[in-house]
Formats: sequence, structure tokens, C-alpha cells
Amino acid sequence: MLLFFIIAGTLLVIGILFFIISLHKNTGSFMQINRLLEQGNRTKAKNLLSTRVSTTHNNPQAQWLLAQLHYQDAEFDYALVQGRALLRNTSLPPEIDIKKVHALLVNSYIKKEQWDNALTELKTIQEKLGADWELMKNFGEILICKHEYSEALKYLGHADQLKKNDSDILARLAECYYYLGQIDKARSILETVIQLDKKNGLAHFLLAEIYKNNKSWDGAINMYRTALHTPRYKLHAFYGIGYAYSKKDMYTNAITVLSEGLEYVEHRIHSAREERLASTPIVLEMRYLLATAYLQDKDYQGAIDQWYEISNINPDYKNVKALLQENKRRGKDRIQDYLIAKDLEFNKISKHIIESLEYTILNYSNIDKETIVAECQTKDIKLNKLHNVLIVLKRQLTPIGERQVIDAERIMQRYSAQEMILISPIGIAPTAMRYALKKPIQFVGKNQVMRYIKHYEKMRGQ
Repeated sequence: MLLFFIIAGTLLVIGILFFIISLHKNTGSFMQINRLLEQGNRTKAKNLLSTRVSTTHNNPQAQWLLAQLHYQDAEFDYALVQGRALLRNTSLPPEIDIKKVHALLVNSYIKKEQWDNALTELKTIQEKLGADWELMKNFGEILICKHEYSEALKYLGHADQLKKNDSDILARLAECYYYLGQIDKARSILETVIQLDKKNGLAHFLLAEIYKNNKSWDGAINMYRTALHTPRYKLHAFYGIGYAYSKKDMYTNAITVLSEGLEYVEHRIHSAREERLASTPIVLEMRYLLATAYLQDKDYQGAIDQWYEISNINPDYKNVKALLQENKRRGKDRIQDYLIAKDLEFNKISKHIIESLEYTILNYSNIDKETIVAECQTKDIKLNKLHNVLIVLKRQLTPIGERQVIDAERIMQRYSAQEMILISPIGIAPTAMRYALKKPIQFVGKNQVMRYIKHYEKMRGQ
């Protein structure tokens, strides 16, 4: 986000370390610190440096290295202590760039979201070193974090004058206009930004928001997809795409993208130890939207699972308690009831669904390529024209039967047919089971399949 005058991390630490070693005759402790850092034992390295700082009069090199190690380890309070002490030192060696020390303080305040302190530090830099483009940019960005958009425009406008057509500055200007309600002006600038920088995450995200607010769902989806590549907007982009698909009644698509977003959340929680991420508003809202999509798709258990996840984090979130109580009895996926139905009933409901989908039905006990081709020719079905063809196999309880099922699908794919294969009925191995009602669901979605089932039940008087 901000993090101006970015400190170059490990490379800078190593560089300063060798700089320290070169300045001191007694390098033993510094060599030990170097070995500890190479071994990844940063805690011991910091303890040794801390001892060095406290026992050695005026050792700014060690103090500067310690401040940076604290910052890199997200120990911002300790980094601030060391940074402030350095700035109080009136005899800093020229090798320590005072601008970078100020930068470490600013960045630490930013990480702690102490915006006023960050602004105060920036003003100190301005008084000592003067104003430049980067300083104006960071004034603007911090003011945006404080939601002071009108004030931010002044600094960003100054930065724009110092450096024309910078895509990041223009995107920030557009952000201010967007939140000030000047949508047309924001949109015009954002379109310019995208011409300058086709991967600008902020520009694509804000344009997606504008499209979403205008109910231009396809445009929003396209813009959100580009914003996905920018970590800062990734979660909101996942949510935005899921929201747009839900508004288009494309609940299967919404479920897919929101599930992918929550997998990304789980990855961050486990790999980066960001446990607090699970309880953030955007993640809770993603789960709530996913539950709604599951509910619309008649996957009640999927919806219940998400409501339970939300209630475990925040029991009072929206109307989750009421939704759980209302839908608890519907938790079992009703489609599963048909997957375990008796042969005759399973065949009837399956046939109804397939006829509703306007598929041509071919019935076989045993199947081979020649039989399929001959049958299709008799019925004037041209397999290479992507006709909808369904192969219904009678009960196959043997491994040979399972292999015939798989072979049948391969044959249909070889002829470029958009096919579905239905196994009748349940009782065979899971490898063949997946073809049952799963194929129709893949093509038209569980929601549509459930509509056909409901229609079938209505005809039967159920």
C-alpha cells in the first residue's frame, strides 16, 4: 500500500551488517549475529544486538540494524523505539541515511494504522528535507486512509504536477473523486489509468465497483477478474464476482468463485498465520453470500455449513441464527435422496429430468462404438454436430460394467458430442456413481435439476 522509501529488507540488513563489521576492530559479536541471521535465528540475533546497543556508548550502526530487524519481524513498537533514539542522536554517521530512518518510523505507524502519527512524521521530513513527489504521494495516501478525500486531493494534485501521467497517482485521484461522489470524473480518470497501466489493481477494482453499482454485471465481473491479481483487492474482488453472478442468477458460478476465495483465505491463515483474517467483515460477508448462493441452488447442507462457520466466529452476525433454525431440517441434500432411490423410481425421475433437458435418450445394456454410431445414424443424430445425447445404461454391478460406462463417455467425447451418461440405479461402485445425477448438474446446475424434480413431484402429487 504505502510503505514509501521502502527498506530493502534482507539485502539491506546484510549490507549494513558487513558495513558494521568493517567499522569495528572487535567483530566477533557481529560475526556471531551474521551466523545467527543466516541460520534463521533472528531472536538471538536481536538479543545480541540489543545487548550491544545497551552496553556500548553511541553505537548507531547496531541500533539501526536492530530497528530494521524489529520492523521486518512486525515488531513495530520496538522498531519505533530504536528509530526515535536514532533521530535523537546528534552525531549520526553519514552512512546512516536520516531519510530512511524517518521512513522506518512512518512505515511502522502505517502498519499500526496510526495515521496521525504517520502524518506528523511526514511533516517533520518535509520541514527537514523539503517536499518532493514521493512525500506528496504519501501524504495523499495516508489522508485517504483517514477518509479525508478532499484534503488528499490537494497533495495528490501537487504530486501530479510534479510527475505527470503517473498511473498510481491518477488512480488515487480517481479514488478520492469516487468516494466524494463525483463518479463520472472518477470513471474518466480510471479509464485513462487502464490505458496507461493495464494491470493497475486499484483502477480495475474501482471501475468494477462503478459497474456493480450501475448493475452492469458482466463489466463488473471482467474488471474484478483483473483486480484479483492485486493482493490488496483480491478478497473484495472474489466477493464482487460472486455478488455479480448471484445477481445474474448464476448461482453455480457464484458458488465456484466464492469457494475459491475462501480457499485463498484458508491458505493465508495457515501459511501466513493470519488467524484474524477469518473474522474480518469481507470474509464473513463472503461466507454469507456463499450460503445464500447454496440456498438458491437448493444445496441446503452447503448453506448450513457456511452459516455454522459464521456463527462460530460471530453468533450475532445478521440473521444467521434464524436461518440455521429455519433450514436445519433441510440440511440433507434432497438430490441425494434420489441417488439412493429404488431402481424404478430412480429411472422415472432421471427420465423426466433428461426429457426436460431435451436430450435424445439411447438405452443400452452393453455398449460399444459401432452400436452407438449405428443407433445415432438410425435416429439421424450427427454426433459431430454437438447434439445432446444421453446414454442410459442398465444396472452394472461388475468391474466390466464400470469400464463400459467410462468407455462410453470416451466414445462420445471422441465424436465431440455434448453427452451425459446416466447409471441406473445406485448400488454400484463410487467410480461409476459419479455419473448418476452429477452430469445433468454439471450442465445446467443443481438449481435447475431441483426444479425438474419439483415438477416431477407435482405431477406425482407428492
